This record gives sequence, structure tokens and C-alpha cells, in this order.
Amino acid sequence: MLRADLTPTELTLAPLDWRKPPGAFVTATATLHLLHDRLTRIGDLSLKGSGISLLGSADCTGGRISLLRLSRVQFGRNDLSATARLPADRSAPIAVDLSGRTLDLAPRLERKRQPTPHATKEPPPGPPWTLHAHRDRVPTANDPGLERVNVQA
Repeated sequence: MLRADLTPTELTLAPLDWRKPPGAFVTATATLHLLHDRLTRIGDLSLKGSGISLLGSADCTGGRISLLRLSRVQFGRNDLSATARLPADRSAPIAVDLSGRTLDLAPRLERKRQPTPHATKEPPPGPPWTLHAHRDRVPTANDPGLERVNVQA
């Protein structure tokens, strides 16, 4: 059993404009399953504390995470679940499936855009990915937001 106090740590989820500041109480726990010193599974994955609750597990292939299942993810007004498939072939896309009651886009949409200098160099591209999301409700900058949203990218 692995336990960690994340209270002094800053956690961010930039795409949704969410942040846990240092000092906000959060603990993480997980059970690591090993076979011949190689990670095969992560069970009972949990983050609990100020403004966040996460429950999940992960399957591993070749000692690395190949499937991440988050059965419950709550932070801010978000209430969702997710599955991410991380292929061994790094040129294959990461496949993410999001579902649940609420994905809150309001903080991201309400944020003022900062002007960027024209000479800014684009960062290198990350790994390819696919996304399938279906939500009962998506709050936006103009509540009540959107109902029954499906996205495939």
C-alpha cells in the first residue's frame, strides 16, 4: 500500500482551468501489484481531500500503465469517469473515453485570453490521441450550459 500526503503539492488540470493550491489537504493511496519486480496492476487508486475525489485502477503491460480506469472523478463542479488506453506503440494514439454527469467548461471559457507574442515558437507535438466524450451536462460561460453532449475527436 502506497500513501502520500499531497497537501504541500500544487495539482493542476490546465485544460479545465482547475488548480489545487499548495496547503489544501489531499491524500493519495494506491495498492501496487508486482510480479517478479515488475508492475502488473495498480489497485485502489484514490485521491481525497479539499475539493477533489478520485477513485480508479490501472492495468499494466510490460511494467507500464496500459489501461487507466477512473470510476469517479470529482473536482469543482465536475463529476465524471474516464478510461484511457495507453498503447505500447508510442506512435499509436492514446484513446480516452470520458463519461459522467458534468464536465464544467465555464472556468476555461470565462478566462481572459492573454495576448501572445508573434515570435512564440510552437511546442513540439505530443503523442497522438483520440477522444470520445459523452456528458449529461456541460456548464458553459452562459449557464445553464449544454445538455446531452457527445464529442468524438
